[in-house]
Amino acid sequence: MASKKVIVLEDDDTLRFVISKALSRAGLEMRATASMTTALELLAKGEGDLLIADVLLGEDNFLDALPDLKRARPELPIIVITAQATAASAIKAQKGGAFEYLPKPFDLDDLVGAVERARTPKKRMKISGSTGKVDALYPHFVGQGPAMQAVYSAIGRLARHRHPVLIEGPQGSGRASAALTLNSARGFDDLLIYGPYEVSQNPGLIKSLQAPVLLRDGQLWDGPTQQAILEGLQARTSAFPIYVTLTPGAERDLLAGLIYQLGLSRLSLPPLHTRLEDMELLIDSLLQRLQLSSTRIDPSAIKALQAYDWPGEVAQLRAVVVQAVLAHDGPITHSDITPLLHHRPQGGNAGSLYDSALTFCFDAIALQQENIRDLALEELDRALITQALDHSRGIRQDAAKLLGLNRNTLARRMEQLNFSHPSGD
Repeated sequence: MASKKVIVLEDDDTLRFVISKALSRAGLEMRATASMTTALELLAKGEGDLLIADVLLGEDNFLDALPDLKRARPELPIIVITAQATAASAIKAQKGGAFEYLPKPFDLDDLVGAVERARTPKKRMKISGSTGKVDALYPHFVGQGPAMQAVYSAIGRLARHRHPVLIEGPQGSGRASAALTLNSARGFDDLLIYGPYEVSQNPGLIKSLQAPVLLRDGQLWDGPTQQAILEGLQARTSAFPIYVTLTPGAERDLLAGLIYQLGLSRLSLPPLHTRLEDMELLIDSLLQRLQLSSTRIDPSAIKALQAYDWPGEVAQLRAVVVQAVLAHDGPITHSDITPLLHHRPQGGNAGSLYDSALTFCFDAIALQQENIRDLALEELDRALITQALDHSRGIRQDAAKLLGLNRNTLARRMEQLNFSHPSGD
């Protein structure tokens, strides 16, 4: 489809003039207006082959009219431009069927390029990067740089249906928060959360779901658990969404049939070191949720945080910030942050167990689960007991001594957690 006329909906007189000039120089016929009513009337009459629309137009929000417009003219490419480049606006634009999303300020060449791409059918929406404030609609999922804008675009597409979704990303990168955001974008308030140990104890839980469910760390499921989940997926009658988190590359450890069932839709999260421009926004969000928004983070501390490679991802960032804030009354400086960046558990198994437990704790807080302390203690106990038994070669008496417990107390705790160890005596 060749775009013959472009309609520009922008209430800023200067920007409307600049856009009009740029499109005219590109050889495009166009009509510009500051009124959403006028633009919608023109489109209803069949005028215009492409629309460029600002989001906020006085008291009107163009995104509210977007779904009806796309139903009336499904073939119409729409390019959304906005100074309010939040997760909510990006996801809503994608769900509504926008072709492309450009946060202000943008390069005019980028806008002209978007118009040219819109002349070729079946293009997906692209979201360019920006900076901004914490999103009030999706407070658990923070970031507005290019990498996260691409994630929001994917969430907007996935929100149009209820297929299972595999959420891939490094441990601690915010996979549970991504599940919550997508679940909310799909119109659900509740999300049941099961860790890998809970799933292994009840692998048939998805046969008759009464709410959306998040199954964490699918790479830790053993063979029988995977087979039971696969059978449950094939037999289930519920239409509630299912989300499964995986670490990158972990799907090679899952049954092929399970991947086919779960992998219809995927969402990939970027590692923190690829989106360091979001650092201040992440910290602001964390401090707000902890009701510590008056705490000042010195620019030197921000630079130190941005210079680090973050092997523990966002979960590690949260831990570092919380430790720094709790240990100091005044502004957090470079010297307060640096020692915390290099204090990590040593040893592959111990480190991974620590990261898993820490990630679980922060995910539980982000998702506002009830009984967070009890859940966190259970997860930490699992990590500690596993490490103690590994170190003691499965001899419970020796493991109990390391943990400061007697053997019977350790056995009772393992029973409470429905926990077993392959080399336990």
